[in-house]
Amino acid sequence: MHFAASTVKAVLLLTAAIISHRVHSPPTPPAKPATMSKFGTGDELVSLVQWITIVSPAVVWSFTTCEILVLMVNAKPSAFMARFIPIFPPSTAPDLYISPLFIVGWFLLVLGGGFRLWCYRTLGRLFTYQLSFEDDHYLITTGPYSIVRHPSYMGWTIFAVGLLTMQLSPGSWFMECGPSDSNIGCFVMAAWVVYNVYLFSFVPGRMIREDRALKRQFGDEWLQWSKKTPYKLIPGQVSEKKFDV
Repeated sequence: MHFAASTVKAVLLLTAAIISHRVHSPPTPPAKPATMSKFGTGDELVSLVQWITIVSPAVVWSFTTCEILVLMVNAKPSAFMARFIPIFPPSTAPDLYISPLFIVGWFLLVLGGGFRLWCYRTLGRLFTYQLSFEDDHYLITTGPYSIVRHPSYMGWTIFAVGLLTMQLSPGSWFMECGPSDSNIGCFVMAAWVVYNVYLFSFVPGRMIREDRALKRQFGDEWLQWSKKTPYKLIPGQVSEKKFDV
């Protein structure tokens, strides 16, 4: 890649990694046990939170660092990099490029990540990974919560699809610099994909728990909101009748 193209891709990769870090970081401290709803009992997603905040950023930053280092070696070759970091040889850098699929993935990541961060901002201190209710808790029905009832999960889903698309796109570090040609590399990527699918598998159950808890907590107010915002995850696709609460 030319220096300008390498710089552009490095900036896009860094931007994606920063958004990913924000998405995987809890915006508030863990909820106190006294505030937790009984509907959150047995919620496997909560038990995985401490691992999500460690594993996901570590994987994303590792992939991002590897690709940016290859781009740097190509742009500014140095004896130090060639001697002490042989896994980033300049010869692999020309194979890195900004493919259309990479752009699609980056756009989805920014869109989904931005949407989830919008949810963080809208809920403020009320956004916790645990299903809980503060003493002065109130129902939020504005912003992203006027589009679907669980916009943070919608954003997370779009974000994850974008992230995996970027990492597996032609011209990416994984596809072009050796990892995809090794059994270990393929195993690590397969485990990463399965990990993300596994996390998403808990979302339908979590949405049902949240709706039940909110319905019990806010009664008629929640019912009115559910009529105005009948879709859980995808506007126009998942009807209220399919997920009775």
